[in-house]
Amino acid sequence: MRRILSSFVFALFFTSAAYADVVFEIEQKDLNPESTGQIKGKVKGNDLRMDMFDGGKLDGSMIYKGESKEMIMIDHDDKTYVVLDEATMSALAAQLGQMMSQMEEQLKSLPPDQREQMKQMMGMGGDSTYVEPVLKKTGKGEVNGLSCEKIEVLKGAEKVRQYCVSPWNGIEGGQEMMSLMMQMADSMDKMIKSFTTPGNPLGAQMEFEENVFSQLKQLNGFPVETIDYDEGETESISTFTSSKKVSVDSSEFVPPSGYTKQSMALQ
Repeated sequence: MRRILSSFVFALFFTSAAYADVVFEIEQKDLNPESTGQIKGKVKGNDLRMDMFDGGKLDGSMIYKGESKEMIMIDHDDKTYVVLDEATMSALAAQLGQMMSQMEEQLKSLPPDQREQMKQMMGMGGDSTYVEPVLKKTGKGEVNGLSCEKIEVLKGAEKVRQYCVSPWNGIEGGQEMMSLMMQMADSMDKMIKSFTTPGNPLGAQMEFEENVFSQLKQLNGFPVETIDYDEGETESISTFTSSKKVSVDSSEFVPPSGYTKQSMALQ
């Protein structure tokens, strides 16, 4: 979940105010287990598309429609897609919270050691207390020839991420890109708040990521590198590799013909 959220935040910066069409690429590397991937993004007006590749294979796509404030998640293997909007996310959050409450009640009948074991197995373990993120500037860096400023993200005493942020004017298409981001940020903020209700296991992490993004927006730049850490070890690295102002066809921002729309209801 943290990897998905941080990758989405990374791409949000490239939709900032797209007056011209732009395409961009981001390389991704996981270290444990080792794997490589790539994000190929397209921006046109208020719309964003990201195609996610895993080992060279198209794994999935995400389309954000600025006018309707919808996210379309596409599964190319199954040829299906789901549409997420604020109402859908609120309903999912309420359903997930109810399911968690029911599980908590059922677990109360177990001995303490078995109860904790079951919580870990179901992803309910760990401390869900919200911790305010702290962003700390640590010095200058360079990524693929772009000068950038290193910024650590601290969660309490733990370093969970490092960005290297480059000025917009150093990136092709950067000057054309800074309203859609605010629109998306507002939409994402409403979705994230749906998951911050008591009993929701994702609430604290979602709120943490939203506040990281809120602080990053004030730096007026783009994170050309994002490094995620897990308990002091490097977990993944996302690196901006290129961008270019080109004409992008509007057909790129709808699900492919023949794909089936699915419901997002939890089973």
